Amino acid sequence: MKVLIVDDEKHVRHAIRMLVHWEACGVTEVIEAESGDQAIEVITAFSPPVVLTDMRMPGKDGVALMEWIQVNSPATRVVVVSGYDDFELVRQVIRRGGMDYILKPVDPVEINEALTKATQAWQTAEQDRNRHTMQAIEVNRMRPHYADKLLTELVSGTANTHLSITPLREELHLPAAIHMCNAAVMSTTQLDADILEKYKTRHTLLGFSLINICNEFLGNSQTGIAFRHLERMDEIILLYWGEPSRWPLLLQDIHTGIGTALRCYMHIGIGSFGAFPVAAATAYQEARQALWKRDVLQAADWLHHSSLVRQAVRLPQLPEMEEELRLSALSCNARRVAAAAGRW
Repeated sequence: MKVLIVDDEKHVRHAIRMLVHWEACGVTEVIEAESGDQAIEVITAFSPPVVLTDMRMPGKDGVALMEWIQVNSPATRVVVVSGYDDFELVRQVIRRGGMDYILKPVDPVEINEALTKATQAWQTAEQDRNRHTMQAIEVNRMRPHYADKLLTELVSGTANTHLSITPLREELHLPAAIHMCNAAVMSTTQLDADILEKYKTRHTLLGFSLINICNEFLGNSQTGIAFRHLERMDEIILLYWGEPSRWPLLLQDIHTGIGTALRCYMHIGIGSFGAFPVAAATAYQEARQALWKRDVLQAADWLHHSSLVRQAVRLPQLPEMEEELRLSALSCNARRVAAAAGRW
């Protein structure tokens, strides 16, 4: 810990150096300044936690120095060592957050008690500052997860929509007037084998990259947000509340951006528009169904609409064809066997 002694008289600075038990107070370095102006330079350069200062000095005096410290280095603790038993000076010191007012000639017990109190006060405040800093870091680290939680509840329909939308608006700074919304879904499990192999041990990074790309386009237009479904970690959901006519163009930009950045082809399921926020869950379910029930034979299609989901077709079961297959095999007729197998 550093301590700064400010006094225009060298013998006073020397006396303080000799009287204080620095090591007992945890002080490792003592710095000196001859004036308030020089003290400001030292504080700016070295940020000493504690300052011992005289009041009457040429240039900036002790009052002016304390005023500067109060504004520019509020964590610094100040102990005044003065030759003036002046109530007005004491009042000024108290008003500017001074820890103690010690008269010259300096009493060894008083100066050591004052410095001990000042260093302990700084250490306590520093611990509080560190704790608050760590709490702020933790809050910032958890904030994306909290937003994902709120959004997951919204699209899953597991929360009271009207109650949960208030914290969602506050957390994401949503526009005040959102009337319509839609959702799109993509899944990392539907990527091709090459990209999955490339990110085999970095699956989280793959999802993070996709979300960032999506949010770059959605954030620029301020019309939506991309997030990860916390119960289906392979899914990335795009919640959109902008102009419906802009939605396909925005998805095209996102699809192109993903292809350019990650060199991969992404299938996207899309739902239908409805009233915000209640329609978010319906749009998500529609988008998810469109993605997972798409026609895989249409290789050129990447955007899959809920209205185009194929109807379920009843396929023949093997036992139903057992007799036909058995008879064709017994016939030893290649054409008949091929016909039966072809129908299957």
